[in-house]
Amino acid sequence: MRLACVANDQKILELDTVLKTNPSAVRSLLSAALFECVRTRYPDTIDHLLAERSIRDALHAFPGRQERQVTAYVLTRALDPRVNPARVRMIQQAFLAGGPVALAGVFFATIDSHRNVQNRETLDYLARMDEPARLELFLRAGRFPCGPGIGVWLARLLDKLDLDSKDLAGLLLCLGQDILPTALFEHARLPSRTWGEDGEVVDTPSNVPLLIRNERRFAHALQTLIQVGLASTEGKVIYVRDSFRAQLGDWGQSLHQREQAVRLVSHSFPKHKTHHGDEYISLCHGLLPAFRHIIAYLPSIMASRSSMYQVTEACLSASRFLDEAWKRKVVGIGQYAADRSGSTVLSARAALRRLAIERMYGECKGSPNDVPFPQTSQQPSLFFVEAICLRAQQYVDLGLLASAHGELSRCSVTASTTPALLGRVQQQEITYMRAKVYRFEGQFAAARDLLVNLVGQQSHLAGKATFHLSAVECELGHVEQAMATLEARLEQVHLRPEECRDRARSRLELALANAQLMQVLFQVRDRRLSWYSHPALRDSYIRCLASPPARANGISTVLSQISIAAALAILAHLRGDFDTALAEWNRTLELARGRGVLGQYIELLVAYSTLDLRLRRGGVDVADLGDLEDKVRTLSAQTGRQYHFVGLGTTWPDILGGWREDRGRGHLSIGIPL
Repeated sequence: MRLACVANDQKILELDTVLKTNPSAVRSLLSAALFECVRTRYPDTIDHLLAERSIRDALHAFPGRQERQVTAYVLTRALDPRVNPARVRMIQQAFLAGGPVALAGVFFATIDSHRNVQNRETLDYLARMDEPARLELFLRAGRFPCGPGIGVWLARLLDKLDLDSKDLAGLLLCLGQDILPTALFEHARLPSRTWGEDGEVVDTPSNVPLLIRNERRFAHALQTLIQVGLASTEGKVIYVRDSFRAQLGDWGQSLHQREQAVRLVSHSFPKHKTHHGDEYISLCHGLLPAFRHIIAYLPSIMASRSSMYQVTEACLSASRFLDEAWKRKVVGIGQYAADRSGSTVLSARAALRRLAIERMYGECKGSPNDVPFPQTSQQPSLFFVEAICLRAQQYVDLGLLASAHGELSRCSVTASTTPALLGRVQQQEITYMRAKVYRFEGQFAAARDLLVNLVGQQSHLAGKATFHLSAVECELGHVEQAMATLEARLEQVHLRPEECRDRARSRLELALANAQLMQVLFQVRDRRLSWYSHPALRDSYIRCLASPPARANGISTVLSQISIAAALAILAHLRGDFDTALAEWNRTLELARGRGVLGQYIELLVAYSTLDLRLRRGGVDVADLGDLEDKVRTLSAQTGRQYHFVGLGTTWPDILGGWREDRGRGHLSIGIPL
């Protein structure tokens, strides 16, 4: 929370902006707020302000290199025995709450209180404050602006430490974070599991500094930094005092230390979900802030080829997280690091990942691009399989499902002849992609067999496979089973750390809403109902639309938005809300424009649904109805039925056809029903 000003026209202006344009107005507003605070809640507000000013003044006037007493306390916890007991307590609390900076401010704001009136008043006020308010003030004091003497003093303080402690301090500062997971250092001591250039699993030995690898030395150095207030620990987290980062400038951050930071984070960063299982997402999220900081060092450091290899793999893994801008940036950095590594396979992998991101954000609309992989062994590598699966996905995007099958056949026969783990991963990637193609072809039983196998193996693709499995189960009429599977999966997702939940939960909640919609559609179709209302399901879709993943960019997000818009249109259609239904169908059409055969099929469904709505409403010109019918027939001949969205290629066209026959208007074929 921060202060801002509301102008007469109700615009919110930042305090800094108004201070430049109308400083007297800011002073008047602050004075009014201050005295209102005195009147209504805190009678000691003026005293509090004066005490805070004393601490701030002390920090600006801090003597720096010549200081001795505060330094002695930080290093040894020793104080002159003549110090007032109340002041001793203040000093101890200031250091614990706000670190050395707060300690320095409180120490010199209360020194010589027996002969300095202002300092005596400050000490008296701090002594009579209630403890939570005093600790809150000391915590803030650790972040107050300081004079140049504080930075000099902190550097001198760290220079007095042993070599290991100074090295660790420099490394923590190079990482540029207030919060670091202990997993960063724990994983640095282990081999980094990755894929070799031939696609086999390789354990890369740790090449991080011995200080990190030796737990005893690391623990001793960290304890020293805790002693001087630079760091603290709680559970699985190391906290780095931000006042050190703010005041020390480049202290301890030599090119060598920056290279060590790059080596540390890139070694610890997970390279592939297969190697880390359920821990992969939470570990990546925990290390991403430090990774985002250290990659800025790459142009200036002289890292070895092996280090650049690890950096590239970490970049490719990190590109699976955060937003579009980050994905593009980190893949570009990965390409740069791959070139410096001298690995042609790695460069091809970076190019493949860049192509996948371009496809993700709708930039691959022509014929699928090919990324040639150098063959480093007789067997096609995992990366070759990934390239084939990406081309197959691009054919799916274009509606060329037969071509997608043909692409997958290029690598299907190789998985059984490759090393055990690699062979399983290859086969799972191929199986998942083939199951998607079967689903979109309407071959639901064939897709189900493959997806059940993937989910049962608890593969790294199990979550994605569950989403598609629920869809094909619904299409096959097994709605209750699909709902039970999704609900069980949702319970598992809720047990994950918060940063790992959002996207998986959003996908599962949308899949569950789709299953409930199919339950409704089966009832409407089988009982030949003309009307049906389900307000709770409508609310579920609106919640799905409001979720953060549904508001992001990318092709998968657009497909989810199309699915939600079509579902809301169907629900409005079923309850007889004609205007809402038409609006939602038009929104569905807008979302699907430019999406090839899929967009044409959505246009067909919208035309067919609009035709039914006009017939229900009545009073429509016969010629207009004829034009719509002709449009439906023309589009149907071009697209046939498409099965990307649950129910839209099967049950909903059947319902529209049934209603049409009930009105005696004859059959209007939409492709070939399954």
